[in-house]
Order: sequence, then C-alpha cells, then structure tokens
Amino acid sequence: MARGATEAQTDQRRHNLTNVVFRSTDAGTALVWAYLMLTSNAGGSLAVITTGCYTFTLQHAEGEWRIAKLFVGLDDTV
Repeated sequence: MARGATEAQTDQRRHNLTNVVFRSTDAGTALVWAYLMLTSNAGGSLAVITTGCYTFTLQHAEGEWRIAKLFVGLDDTV
C-alpha cells in the first residue's frame, strides 16, 4: 500500500505527529500512540490531506529502539 501511494504522489507530504503517548514500556518493548495530521504542499499551498492515528510497537535491540509493528488508522483515505 505505502509503496504504491508514494510512487503516485507528485507533491511533498509530511506526517505531523502530535499527542505522542507511551502507553506501556519495559526494558525491551514500548507501545506508543500518536495522532496524525497529513499535510501536502500541492500547487504551492499547504493543505491537510487527512487525519488519523498511529500505534507503534517498539523493540530495543543492539542498543537501538526500532519499530517492530506500525498501525496507521486514517480518518479519510482520500
């Protein structure tokens, strides 16, 4: 899904994350929630494309935190 959508885009998009909350953590994993506002600069002006939420499951390995799972829920899939 992501590859096809990215290849079709002719504008510059930004995923603006807000209200980032660590829902649970331990030494090796973390569950993080955040709200999304997806913006575009199509036609030289800024516009909101959609809003939604992210859920990240992070894992700590080899001294780094990495995304193990990612859920994106869009309010409108335009």
